[in-house]
Amino acid sequence: RILEHDALPAAPGKSRVRPADGEQLEEVKRIMEMKFVTVGIMEHFQHSMVLLGRALQNLLPVPFTFCREQRKHSTPSVDAETRRWLEEKLWVDMEIYKHGLKLFKRQKECCFDGSFRRELDAFRLQQESYNRTVCSV
Repeated sequence: RILEHDALPAAPGKSRVRPADGEQLEEVKRIMEMKFVTVGIMEHFQHSMVLLGRALQNLLPVPFTFCREQRKHSTPSVDAETRRWLEEKLWVDMEIYKHGLKLFKRQKECCFDGSFRRELDAFRLQQESYNRTVCSV
C-alpha cells in the first residue's frame, strides 16, 4: 500500500500516516507514469504478461504459467450500503486503480501490432497446453 487511510489502525508501535489528499494522489500517479516499467491488470492477465515480457525484454527464463483452477473464485455480492462505505474509505485505491487501468490501456494501444497479437496468441496456446498437461484442466 502506498497510502494509508484514516479508517485503518496504525500498526503496533507505529505512528499513523495522515490520510491521503489530492496532492499525494497526484504524486502517486506521477510515480506510476515515470517509474513503473509496465502496469499489469489482473482482469487482463494475458495482455499484462505479454506487456511485462516485452518490458523486461524476455529476461525471465521460464514462461509465465499458472493452473486455471488456482484462480477460480466467486465474487461475493456486496449490498449498496457496504459498497458506498468501501468506495468512501478506499477512494484512493480506486483512483490509483483507474489511473493504472488508463496507463495499461495506453501501453496496450501503443504495442498492439501484429507481433503483439502473435505473442498474445502464443501465450494463450502455451497456457492452454500447460493447463491440459500439468493442471489436468
